[in-house]
Amino acid sequence: MDLPTDVSAPSAPDGDIVDVVRAHPSGSPWKVPTSAEDWDAMKPAIEELYLKKNLALPDVVETMKSSYMFKATPKMYKDRFNKWKWHKYRTKERDSVAYSRGRTSSRAASRPSTNPPALGERQHLGRRVDLSRRLLESDDSHELVSILSGYRRAIRGWSEQDPRSQTASPFHKVDGYNPAMITYFFLGFEHLHKGENKDGGRALRSAFLEAEALVLDGHLNTIWDCCVTVPQMALTYGRKDVLLPFLRFLAGICSIKARSHPISIISRSLLAFAEKNFEQLHHFTHSSWRFWVDTITAVLGKDNINTLNIKRAFLLVSTKPNQADVNDMIADYDRLVDKAVADLGGRSTMALTLEFDALSSRARFSTPGPDFAARVEDVLSRLCSKPCNLDIKPESWQFQDRQMYRGCCYLLEGYLESTGDAERARVYRDMFLAAPSEGDWVQYALRMESRLRLAEKDSEADRVKAHRLEVQLPEKIVKALEAEEGELEELP
Repeated sequence: MDLPTDVSAPSAPDGDIVDVVRAHPSGSPWKVPTSAEDWDAMKPAIEELYLKKNLALPDVVETMKSSYMFKATPKMYKDRFNKWKWHKYRTKERDSVAYSRGRTSSRAASRPSTNPPALGERQHLGRRVDLSRRLLESDDSHELVSILSGYRRAIRGWSEQDPRSQTASPFHKVDGYNPAMITYFFLGFEHLHKGENKDGGRALRSAFLEAEALVLDGHLNTIWDCCVTVPQMALTYGRKDVLLPFLRFLAGICSIKARSHPISIISRSLLAFAEKNFEQLHHFTHSSWRFWVDTITAVLGKDNINTLNIKRAFLLVSTKPNQADVNDMIADYDRLVDKAVADLGGRSTMALTLEFDALSSRARFSTPGPDFAARVEDVLSRLCSKPCNLDIKPESWQFQDRQMYRGCCYLLEGYLESTGDAERARVYRDMFLAAPSEGDWVQYALRMESRLRLAEKDSEADRVKAHRLEVQLPEKIVKALEAEEGELEELP
């Protein structure tokens, strides 16, 4: 999704952030200016922020670090401004528009907290200004940049104290994180779109329960799933009637159970947008995806599987993905695959996961290539021949292995159907339907059903749908929902 120029940070003068990082000869993720040429390369971006958008110097420093990996102290900026003969006289009226840090100095505001999250709540929440109110009262683009900078500081402060975010390995995935919430929201919106209100309501109820569980677990990934992906999905389907109750529910849970977590700030801002100016929420959601990509890159590093996953999520919701972003993401996957194979072995779960994600990205965003089926079948073969899986039923595999198994079957079924090999496609369709219905299975099944109907293979589509309706929700949830529905029917 190409972000509107009035709200996003300005483009890097010599390409995107990835190009700037790659240009650094030391290979460091930060580019620290050591010569006049380093400053001149960034001059257009700094001029855009400091002079044209009239940002305060601390916000210029923060934005250049997060968006361009350009690291310099305020004093270095002031010395450079003098050499460039930049003299900006900020009036009192203009100062009131810029991001205010209250009575806290810029040095104190940027210093990371050493307290644990529960004790650091006053630092992350107590000193902040009312971000949602200021954004609603101003249309200035630098206001959005400043607000997102406030979010970024809160996220960085939290991640520094959260051991799940502290890892030197690029292959570390967030432990115990299972985004079933996204699947249930997707399922619910699809049912409502087709007029299947009862099934849609059941799926959305399950999604709300999963959202509460994610908030209580406190995963950093919860922020963009709850505050970006779900709103984006709801807006795409035009379900304001679902989004508003969800944001109220989310803000309420966060205010009670997760007050020290950054999601508490962000969920309240989203609720304020939705209740006072729904168009502002639409604008904010569509404009902030690049911010989340930059933030997770700064927190976890560019070559990290979680960074690649959020880049992929960003491209999935883009109406017209930028091809340069697509090529860069696929190259990152390929590079990390090679590293995983060298460090962990070709049959390790992580190496197979990365290779599957790379192939899936090619199928979704570019041309798969003539060897696509052979490569996916090779991944599937290595997966099924893993020593830990010999003579063990698929139901006993680790979750990630099962996720890849059904994903490979889905990719092969779709690719072979598109090439006219209906017989082999049906084999993989049967393997997919026999796989455990967890994780992304429901989303795959819905897409498979839709693709078959477009190909006028209604009997096969009906077979997929019938099986999906039987297994799409856990049995215990179905029983609980049926009991509640029975009680409601008995009411006068």
